[in-house]
Amino acid sequence: MDRKNIYLFNPENDLALAFGGENYTPPPLAMQLRRDLQLLPIWYCADGSCVFSDNKEHTKWLEEISHQLPGINANLIFDNQISAKPYNFIPWGWSHDTRKRLMDRGVDATNLLDLDRIKCIRDISHRAITIVIHKRLEEIIGYKMSPSPVELSDFNDIRKFAIANPKCFIKAPWSSSGKGIFRVLDIDAIDFERWCRGILRRQGSMLCEQPLDKTLDFAMEFISNDCGVKFAGYSVFSNDSHCSFDTGIVGNTELLQQIILSNGCDIDELNKVKIALEKILGEIIAGVYQGYLGVDMMLYSDNGTVKIDACVELNLRMTMGAVTSIIGNKYITESSIGKFKIEYYKNPTLLFNRIKELTTNIKTEYCDGKIKKGVQFLTPFYDDMRYLAYILVDN
Repeated sequence: MDRKNIYLFNPENDLALAFGGENYTPPPLAMQLRRDLQLLPIWYCADGSCVFSDNKEHTKWLEEISHQLPGINANLIFDNQISAKPYNFIPWGWSHDTRKRLMDRGVDATNLLDLDRIKCIRDISHRAITIVIHKRLEEIIGYKMSPSPVELSDFNDIRKFAIANPKCFIKAPWSSSGKGIFRVLDIDAIDFERWCRGILRRQGSMLCEQPLDKTLDFAMEFISNDCGVKFAGYSVFSNDSHCSFDTGIVGNTELLQQIILSNGCDIDELNKVKIALEKILGEIIAGVYQGYLGVDMMLYSDNGTVKIDACVELNLRMTMGAVTSIIGNKYITESSIGKFKIEYYKNPTLLFNRIKELTTNIKTEYCDGKIKKGVQFLTPFYDDMRYLAYILVDN
């Protein structure tokens, strides 16, 4: 008999990977995000799976939303139940800290990834993997694509790179989405040198990237299993000024592909990248990682010619892009398009004012068990919550 899946939302996992060991203490906002959005996995988990919850009152909320959207087929599981049976645990991402936290809850180590596999996941999650992927893409496709990042381990070399490439990006090897990235606008700024030397001391190197004239952020989402790595959909998104995820477009795969093509991307090149990445990712993660993963990309203008930067980042974990892709294909009507938002508010009053504004001004409509138009909140509300996740759908 197959083991039942248990999904856990642990968005601080990238920070735990950067930490590298067990007993990581996330910053308060990361802990708040984990708590506020802990039921987000109901939107992407396999049918019949369990999602971890710390509140039994969530059962009522899940029943209500499952009535509106019958495609949601999940159950909740609570802290005192997760050690009862040999479950298959599927966190947002794997780290030594994630494994230790589950074992501290009484989960037997035989039900978790072993230490060697988690070490491999951490090694592959190092941003230097983008250099490997760039090289293999060029070998398979047969021509040079976008400029590849450069890994440097001495600040003087990093400074020389920044002088030669004004407004370049310097990245820490491990960091959470949007963090660990410094755009060099002032080479002589004290905070630039201090930040670089701190990362070099803790992590040993930095990834340096030439600036590109970006026209569109997007990603290809993949799923890895015993049969290999297969394309699972696109995500199209925008980042905020800190390079963190801000808004995702929600729609089916065909619609999202049309958005990418409408921005000047060549369909043949897009398909070549897709096929090549299935092969490359299979080579890299075979036997190491199973589940969703994402490759962040961008379209950019090179003297008026639109090109693909086919590997800005590899996220060897579940991603917000995969969430939007799954919602777009499964939970909204075919002709609809929406926006996926995660918003932070300094206090609950502001957050609940936003909820009132959305529910007062927007009427939500469903058709054949899918969202046709309106606002759909993705997780239940808490009295002291700070993060709000929802989609706005237009018909």
